[in-house]
Amino acid sequence: MEALIGATYVSNDIETARQLVMRLIGPLLKDAAVLGAGTDWKTSIQELAASRQLGTIHYAVDGAGPDHARTFTAVLNIGGTAYGKGSGHSKKEAEQEAAADAWRVLSGAKSTDASGTSAGSVAAK
Repeated sequence: MEALIGATYVSNDIETARQLVMRLIGPLLKDAAVLGAGTDWKTSIQELAASRQLGTIHYAVDGAGPDHARTFTAVLNIGGTAYGKGSGHSKKEAEQEAAADAWRVLSGAKSTDASGTSAGSVAAK
Protein backbone atom coordinates (compact mmCIF):
# COMPACT_ATOMS: atom_id res chain seq x y z
CA MET A 1 0.00 0.00 0.00
CA GLU A 2 2.82 2.38 0.88
CA ALA A 3 4.50 1.69 -2.45
CA LEU A 4 1.28 2.44 -4.34
CA ILE A 5 0.80 5.74 -2.53
CA GLY A 6 4.48 6.64 -2.94
CA ALA A 7 4.43 5.83 -6.66
CA THR A 8 1.30 7.94 -7.09
CA TYR A 9 2.99 10.86 -5.31
CA VAL A 10 6.23 10.56 -7.32
CA SER A 11 4.44 10.09 -10.66
CA ASN A 12 1.84 12.81 -10.08
CA ASP A 13 1.64 15.17 -7.12
CA ILE A 14 0.63 15.38 -3.47
CA GLU A 15 -3.02 16.18 -4.28
CA THR A 16 -3.40 13.09 -6.48
CA ALA A 17 -1.81 10.96 -3.74
CA ARG A 18 -4.16 12.51 -1.15
CA GLN A 19 -7.19 11.73 -3.31
CA LEU A 20 -6.02 8.13 -3.67
CA VAL A 21 -5.58 7.75 0.09
CA MET A 22 -9.00 9.24 0.78
CA ARG A 23 -10.65 6.98 -1.80
CA LEU A 24 -9.00 3.85 -0.38
CA ILE A 25 -8.89 4.65 3.33
CA GLY A 26 -11.80 7.08 3.78
CA PRO A 27 -14.57 4.44 3.91
CA LEU A 28 -12.58 2.45 6.49
CA LEU A 29 -12.33 5.54 8.69
CA LYS A 30 -16.10 6.10 8.49
CA ASP A 31 -16.75 2.48 9.50
CA ALA A 32 -14.25 2.71 12.36
CA ALA A 33 -15.98 5.79 13.76
CA VAL A 34 -19.36 4.02 13.73
CA LEU A 35 -18.16 0.60 14.87
CA GLY A 36 -16.28 1.85 17.90
CA ALA A 37 -14.66 -1.07 19.72
CA GLY A 38 -16.05 -3.61 17.26
CA THR A 39 -13.57 -4.90 14.74
CA ASP A 40 -16.12 -5.47 11.99
CA TRP A 41 -19.85 -5.32 11.28
CA LYS A 42 -20.48 -8.94 12.30
CA THR A 43 -18.93 -8.35 15.72
CA SER A 44 -20.81 -5.09 16.17
CA ILE A 45 -24.20 -6.62 15.30
CA GLN A 46 -23.53 -9.52 17.68
CA GLU A 47 -22.78 -7.07 20.50
CA LEU A 48 -25.86 -4.97 19.70
CA ALA A 49 -28.18 -7.97 19.46
CA ALA A 50 -26.82 -9.40 22.72
CA SER A 51 -27.17 -6.09 24.57
CA ARG A 52 -30.83 -5.90 23.48
CA GLN A 53 -31.44 -9.63 24.06
CA LEU A 54 -32.91 -10.04 20.56
CA GLY A 55 -32.10 -13.72 20.20
CA THR A 56 -29.84 -15.94 18.15
CA ILE A 57 -28.14 -14.61 15.02
CA HIS A 58 -28.32 -16.69 11.84
CA TYR A 59 -27.07 -15.89 8.34
CA ALA A 60 -28.96 -17.50 5.44
CA VAL A 61 -26.50 -17.48 2.52
CA ASP A 62 -27.26 -18.47 -1.08
CA GLY A 63 -24.84 -18.53 -4.01
CA ALA A 64 -25.61 -18.08 -7.69
CA GLY A 65 -23.63 -18.10 -10.90
CA PRO A 66 -20.68 -20.09 -12.22
CA ASP A 67 -17.82 -21.05 -9.89
CA HIS A 68 -15.47 -18.46 -11.40
CA ALA A 69 -17.97 -15.58 -10.97
CA ARG A 70 -20.15 -16.62 -8.04
CA THR A 71 -22.30 -14.05 -6.24
CA PHE A 72 -23.53 -14.66 -2.71
CA THR A 73 -26.57 -13.16 -1.02
CA ALA A 74 -26.95 -13.21 2.77
CA VAL A 75 -29.95 -12.43 4.95
CA LEU A 76 -29.28 -11.78 8.63
CA ASN A 77 -31.95 -13.12 10.96
CA ILE A 78 -31.96 -12.29 14.66
CA GLY A 79 -34.42 -14.20 16.78
CA GLY A 80 -36.21 -15.37 13.63
CA THR A 81 -36.68 -11.85 12.20
CA ALA A 82 -34.85 -10.67 9.07
CA TYR A 83 -32.98 -7.42 9.79
CA GLY A 84 -30.41 -7.08 7.02
CA LYS A 85 -29.47 -8.21 3.54
CA GLY A 86 -26.16 -8.11 1.69
CA SER A 87 -24.39 -9.48 -1.34
CA GLY A 88 -20.81 -10.03 -2.44
CA HIS A 89 -18.33 -12.23 -4.25
CA SER A 90 -17.70 -14.28 -1.10
CA LYS A 91 -19.88 -15.54 1.73
CA LYS A 92 -17.92 -13.42 4.19
CA GLU A 93 -18.43 -10.25 2.13
CA ALA A 94 -22.18 -10.92 1.84
CA GLU A 95 -22.48 -11.58 5.58
CA GLN A 96 -20.53 -8.40 6.45
CA GLU A 97 -22.83 -6.34 4.21
CA ALA A 98 -25.93 -7.95 5.77
CA ALA A 99 -24.55 -7.24 9.26
CA ALA A 100 -23.91 -3.58 8.35
CA ASP A 101 -27.44 -3.29 6.96
CA ALA A 102 -28.93 -4.83 10.12
CA TRP A 103 -26.81 -2.59 12.35
CA ARG A 104 -28.14 0.49 10.56
CA VAL A 105 -31.72 -0.77 10.97
CA LEU A 106 -31.34 -1.54 14.67
CA SER A 107 -29.43 1.64 15.48
CA GLY A 108 -31.84 3.84 13.50
CA ALA A 109 -29.11 5.12 11.16
CA LYS A 110 -30.32 6.21 7.75
CA SER A 111 -28.41 5.32 4.61
CA THR A 112 -29.06 4.54 1.00
CA ASP A 113 -27.44 2.07 -1.34
CA ALA A 114 -26.18 2.73 -4.86
CA SER A 115 -29.71 2.48 -6.30
CA GLY A 116 -30.95 5.17 -3.90
CA THR A 117 -33.19 2.83 -1.91
CA SER A 118 -33.16 2.97 1.83
CA ALA A 119 -30.97 0.41 3.55
CA GLY A 120 -32.67 -1.97 5.93
CA SER A 121 -35.69 -2.63 3.77
CA VAL A 122 -35.60 -6.32 4.79
CA ALA A 123 -36.34 -5.70 8.44
CA ALA A 124 -39.78 -6.11 9.89
CA LYS A 125 -40.21 -3.01 11.99
